[in-house]
Amino acid sequence: MSRSPAQVAAQSHEFWRRIGQTVAAHVVMLSDVGLIDDETKTTLLAAIDNVSGGESPDTTIAGLVSHFDERLDVQTPPGVSGAARVGRATADTVATALRLVLRDRLLDLGDAVDTVRRAALELASAHATTLLPAYVAGKPAQPTNLGHFLGGLIGPLGRTAARLPAVYAEVNRSPLGAGTLTSTGMPIDRERAAELLGFDGLVVNTFDAVSTIDDLVACADLAADVATAVRRLLVELLFWLRTEPGSFFLADAWTGATSDMPQLRLPVRLNALVGRARRVESGARAVRVAAADLGYEPIAWAIDDAWAHLEATLVGGDDVLGETATLLANDLEVNRAYLANRAGRGHTTSSDLADFLMIEEQLDPGTATAIASRTIAQI
Repeated sequence: MSRSPAQVAAQSHEFWRRIGQTVAAHVVMLSDVGLIDDETKTTLLAAIDNVSGGESPDTTIAGLVSHFDERLDVQTPPGVSGAARVGRATADTVATALRLVLRDRLLDLGDAVDTVRRAALELASAHATTLLPAYVAGKPAQPTNLGHFLGGLIGPLGRTAARLPAVYAEVNRSPLGAGTLTSTGMPIDRERAAELLGFDGLVVNTFDAVSTIDDLVACADLAADVATAVRRLLVELLFWLRTEPGSFFLADAWTGATSDMPQLRLPVRLNALVGRARRVESGARAVRVAAADLGYEPIAWAIDDAWAHLEATLVGGDDVLGETATLLANDLEVNRAYLANRAGRGHTTSSDLADFLMIEEQLDPGTATAIASRTIAQI
C-alpha cells in the first residue's frame, strides 16, 4: 500500500515526538533512581522539549533515534551531554516508540469498529421486518429479513472488537530499559519508566522486548479481519445493485455519471471502497511476510518496511470502516416493497414444507420429507 510524501512526513514527525516522549520518561526515571541530579534532569527535559518541537529528518526509524540523541547532545552543556543515553539504546528506544504509536492506532481502530458496528445494528433494527431473499451460489435460496442478513457483518465485527483489548494489552507493555539485547548494568528502574509512559507493565525478557514481531502481526490481522467482513457485505450489495437495481439506492455522493451515457449512474465510490478494503487485506499479508523475514535479533534497524505496511494497513482500515459507517447510517436507501416482493417469489424449500407438515399435520419426518420433495419438484 503506497503512501503519499505527506503521509510519510507525518509518520516521521509522529515517531520523532514519541522518541522525545520516550527519552523524557527515561530521564525522569534516571533522576528518580539517583543516576542524575535534579539540575541535570531539568536541563535535559528542556532540551528534549526543544528537540521534539523541531523538524524531523528524512531517515529510517532507527536513524530518527540517532538524530534525536545527536541534537540533544548539541543542546546540552558539557557534563550533561550524553546523560540521557545512560541505560538506554537505539533498539529499546525504537521498540518503545513503535508501541506508543501502535497503541494509539489500536484505539483508533477500536473506535472505527464500534462506529460501523453501531451503524449496522441501527440499520438492522430498523429493518427487522424487511423481507429479502438470501442467496446461495448466486441463486435465491430462502427468505430472510435485512436485520438477520446484516448479522453476517455485525457478528464478525463484534468478535474483532472482543479480541482487540487482548491485543492492546500485549502492545501496552514497555520494552524500555532492554538496551540493545541484555539491558544494562546500571541500576535503572524499568517499571518506573513504563509507568511514566502509561504502559501497563513490561516486556520482561529483554531479548523478546527488542526482537518480537507478533504484536505487529496481531494488529495487522485485526485490521484485515474487519476489512474482510466489510468487503464481503459491500460486494454483496454491489451484486444486488447489478442484478436487482430496484432493491437498494445509493446517495448521489456514491455514484457517478458517464459522459456518453448521462442517464446511467454507476456505484463508483462503492467500487472504490471495495478496492480499498482489498488493499487493507493485502497490506496485512505484506506485514506478515515482512515481519517474518526479520532476523532473530533486535528489529530496530530493519523494521521500516514492515512498519510502513502496518501503518498503511491500520490507517486504511480506519478509512474503510469510516466510509462504511457513513454508507450504512446515511447513504443507503432500502426499497422495502421491492425486496418483500422478491422474497415471496419461488423461495419455498422442501425443508420449509417438511417442517410445516411435521408441525401442522403431525407427520413423521420421513413421510413429511418425501411429500415435501415431491411437491416442490412438481411446483
